[in-house]
Amino acid sequence: MISVCQFNFRYFLLPSSIIFACISVLVSNGNHVQAHIFLDTPNIIVKDIEKYKIVLLPFPNNPIINETVNFNFNVQENKTDLNGIFSHITITNNKTKQLIFNSTYKFHEFSDFTIPFVFNESGTYVISLYTKISWDPTFSKNPMIANFDIKVSENTTDLENTVRIIMYASIIIISIVIVFIIKKSLIKKKSI
Repeated sequence: MISVCQFNFRYFLLPSSIIFACISVLVSNGNHVQAHIFLDTPNIIVKDIEKYKIVLLPFPNNPIINETVNFNFNVQENKTDLNGIFSHITITNNKTKQLIFNSTYKFHEFSDFTIPFVFNESGTYVISLYTKISWDPTFSKNPMIANFDIKVSENTTDLENTVRIIMYASIIIISIVIVFIIKKSLIKKKSI
């Protein structure tokens, strides 16, 4: 007796895994950053202040308005993260000199931390990281100040749009091919 619905899962497993992987890549959109920012990481901005290196890795590296940008900070001495720092952030519009964000001082057990922010207007902004280091005689009372210039655009670049279109088109084409292969294998099994 032949069952009405014969379905072999091995023909379904590979295509569904590929589709799941593609969707995962699209959904994550690369929104991750390692906890430690290495000094040879692409797109970082490094400021040297005395014996310290203050690192900023904005993500995305070309922020656009009305989308969250993560400012990933790191304070290092001799390529090693500092522990137990106090810091606060200000964001100032470079043109108008208007302060648009001012956090309070916060204790960071590790000097790797992220501040998310959404810009409402395009332009150039100054991101200032104020850091107090309790064991440093200079920066225990007066903060170390690192200023970073960040340009915020109104929309994504043409290259970013092209990459997205190619990625979406590839996923659609792969999905169509997979569906065609599955259908063909099911038709072949029915005729046997």
